[in-house]
Amino acid sequence: MGDCVLFSLALLWFSAGMATAMQDKPSPPPGAQPQVDAARKPSTLAAVIKTARGDVRIELFADKTPLAAANFVNLSLRGFYDGLTFDRIIAKTAVEGGCPLGKGIGFPGYKFEDEFDPKLRHDAAGVVSLLGAGPDTNGCRFTITLRAMPAMDDRNTIFGKATSGMDVVRKLEPGDKIESVRVEGDPAVLLNKLKDRLAEWNKALDEKFPRLKPAPVVTPPAEPKPGG
Repeated sequence: MGDCVLFSLALLWFSAGMATAMQDKPSPPPGAQPQVDAARKPSTLAAVIKTARGDVRIELFADKTPLAAANFVNLSLRGFYDGLTFDRIIAKTAVEGGCPLGKGIGFPGYKFEDEFDPKLRHDAAGVVSLLGAGPDTNGCRFTITLRAMPAMDDRNTIFGKATSGMDVVRKLEPGDKIESVRVEGDPAVLLNKLKDRLAEWNKALDEKFPRLKPAPVVTPPAEPKPGG
């Protein structure tokens, strides 16, 4: 009986201490803007490819290959990939898609340079990289590996990695459609950093594919107030 009483008293003391600690912590006033630690890394930027067989989520490497990531984000936001297909499946090697002609030879109306990072390798299944017609001919076509493909290293620009949905990728067949691509996270910083390139790309897209969604509006960060 004595032990039970002592345990109850200890529990009451602990609860009272926790309540006091919570009261001591100041609460933000109603409607206050949430405070964000400037040292924290930005939220992960990702793209979710929707197909009839399921979804594939790709984490984008915006910090290591920003041009390729921004290009994929911009095309996705404009609906470029909606309705296109996975036009080629290389058994146990890779799947390829994103060609506007459905033949693996199309471009979005522009080409841009390669980006190679020594830490990004085609070393496993799920690596996502761009396809071109040679050096510095990146556009809209992309591939997802089904196994390690070191022969692609320093030839194809890697811009992402599938974090879920590889079971879907392995089920894809030639002609399967990309129903849509949804961008997760806030790409504003990335797109603003490359706004001149985006303007160039979007001009070419508007000329070649006039039925796409309007180009995303990139709002530059607010200028700091004097003395702020």
